[in-house]
Amino acid sequence: MATIITNKYGVSEAIVNACKIDNHITMGDISVTQLLDAPQVRILKRTCEMEEDVTDRIWALMGTAVHYMLQLGEVGAREAKILLEAAEILMKEDEEKASKWITKFVKEKYPQAINKDVLTEVTLSHTMHDMTFSGTFDRYTISKCHLEDYKNTSVYPYMNPEAQKKWVGQLNVYAFLLRENGYEVKKADITAIFRDFSAAKSFQKGYPKKPIETFNIPLYSQDFMRDYIGKRILLHKEAESGNIPPCTAKDMWSVKDSYAVTSPGRKRAIKLFPTRPLAEAFLLGEGAQYPKAEVEVRIGEARRCASYCPVSHVCTQNKERLQRIAEEAEK
Repeated sequence: MATIITNKYGVSEAIVNACKIDNHITMGDISVTQLLDAPQVRILKRTCEMEEDVTDRIWALMGTAVHYMLQLGEVGAREAKILLEAAEILMKEDEEKASKWITKFVKEKYPQAINKDVLTEVTLSHTMHDMTFSGTFDRYTISKCHLEDYKNTSVYPYMNPEAQKKWVGQLNVYAFLLRENGYEVKKADITAIFRDFSAAKSFQKGYPKKPIETFNIPLYSQDFMRDYIGKRILLHKEAESGNIPPCTAKDMWSVKDSYAVTSPGRKRAIKLFPTRPLAEAFLLGEGAQYPKAEVEVRIGEARRCASYCPVSHVCTQNKERLQRIAEEAEK
């Protein structure tokens, strides 16, 4: 279903119009991003009415601007760039013949403007189990067999192992698509631009040292990726049939529940345990020295549900999670 864009804070009309532009290309049934994401998120996006304020799209707008400038840097003549953009629009509108004519004209008219060794913002697709998935990679250098991706991101996904696994998966699916189309991939990198970088925190473990960092992504074999992608497709097809699996702890970027042994008058817990039996065993043993000590459940945080998921407000699983937190707080 279409997303309703609101403007609750009176943002400039020009910004609002820019935020409404959607340049994402999906050829077929599902995009790489959707394929790697939880099926429940994809189904809810498609079936529920969404409302999003324009202020929630500002960072996506900034990311689009960064990608646009990076792509522009690959074309030496501004006129050539404008024509190639027109060719891309025509291709989206199924005007393949006109698109190919313009592309051919640009190559002949501006031969020095086009770097033939570099492919940028190219969309590739492949079909498995009767489902076609597609992905648009940022940059691929043919002579170096080098795949690159750019992320305009907050620091948290960079520091979160589960979020980084999605990045690794995304580039490996792009590599799979490139190989299926006759290109070899020997190296893959992500360049992350941190919109909320703080120099004061750069000394902390795991925190980026500078506002932009490039790091290598491990590449998996074509057979491994074929098997992995096949399993993801079947999972999404099962969800489309009505059997929607709940999001996993990894999907939600969850921290597991912990059990704190507390005592009245103490500001901090005496000790934390991963399970209730361990906490209760402590109470019967060493913890017996603390008067009126008891076990307190501390609900694990689901960081994505709380701050990053676009469908958390319509998700039954998230509502149950919030209800559980509220019930524990009342005890």
